[in-house]
Amino acid sequence: MKDGDVTLSSWRDLIKNPKQWWDHRENKLNGLVKAKHPDFKHKDSGLALWLKSAPQWVLAGLEGLEFDVPIGRMKEAKDNKKIDSWKNLLEYPDKWWDNRTNKVNAKSPDFKHKDTGEGLWLDASPAWALSRLPPLKADNNTSTPLKADNNTSTPLKADNNTSPPLKADNIVGTILGRPKIPEDYRTY
Repeated sequence: MKDGDVTLSSWRDLIKNPKQWWDHRENKLNGLVKAKHPDFKHKDSGLALWLKSAPQWVLAGLEGLEFDVPIGRMKEAKDNKKIDSWKNLLEYPDKWWDNRTNKVNAKSPDFKHKDTGEGLWLDASPAWALSRLPPLKADNNTSTPLKADNNTSTPLKADNNTSPPLKADNIVGTILGRPKIPEDYRTY
């Protein structure tokens, strides 16, 4: 069977058996899935169909059909995973890096799992989690330079000397023990 025949038979199956297909049109309109996500997806085979490639007769045949819409299941599964991660952070804080006070980049996560690398951001936390977070540690002070500790199980920590704060472009060099190469401002 040619690709065109498979596509036509899929559109026929969509019209004849709409309950075998997920309808993502509303999800796309509401931004719950990406714009390039298929409009319809077969529940068993995963075959995807987009309305922009539908024959004209399909558009008329869609009226009045009832499809299953996976809004709750997809969003709930993603939300449940995040909730589980926040619970894990609160129950096992030693398994997470606490980057709240020593973030080099504002877009970096506030907490990062030491094994999986999963990140959690305070601005996306559940309300119940904020009041239960571990207290900030006094030695996480970003007003002094960051240096790597010899113990690999701890995150970067502040060096308590009187040096001025480092710029982000020099932090990596400092951590690796390489001095910053001065910039050359000479004109020729």
